[in-house]
Amino acid sequence: FMQSLINKYSTMRRLLHLTFLCLLLSGATMAQNRFWRPASAANLNYNNSANWSATSGGATGATVPSFLNGLTAIFDGTNTLNCNLNVATLGAGSLQIQAGYTGTITQTATNLAYIITGDVTIASGTITMRPDGLGNITAGGNYAQTGGTVNAVGGLQFDGNFTFDAPSVFNAGTRTVTFNVDN
Repeated sequence: FMQSLINKYSTMRRLLHLTFLCLLLSGATMAQNRFWRPASAANLNYNNSANWSATSGGATGATVPSFLNGLTAIFDGTNTLNCNLNVATLGAGSLQIQAGYTGTITQTATNLAYIITGDVTIASGTITMRPDGLGNITAGGNYAQTGGTVNAVGGLQFDGNFTFDAPSVFNAGTRTVTFNVDN
């Protein structure tokens, strides 16, 4: 009886290790990048898969990043066209605006929320929120701005650490900026 119990425990332990390994590997594949690559200024909408690539400078047609699929939205210097946040709720797993990106990411009148579940890093470019102040941007991870400009007309919420270095510009406007940081 004891040997049977030990064998069952051993089998369950192996299954638990295998399950943990599968979860670990699936999490590693979820952290994928998407690069902003619109072909022309004719359609600069964020939710258009024809504007996203799986690699920097690569072919377009990749899945649009969102807070639901955990994909990282990257704006780099290989394409500097503007981007319109054009539907009610958009987002990304993380947001990177890298040095060399000189475009403007604009929260249009139809966008009420841009949700980032992970980190935000801004080194260049401009983010402009809705001029009516009704839009919100939420960052669930850390926020680091080392360059670029953020025109925060709407509400902003940061749930991680906040780092701001010159020559960055952060215009908070008259709306609320909320910091939900434990430390």
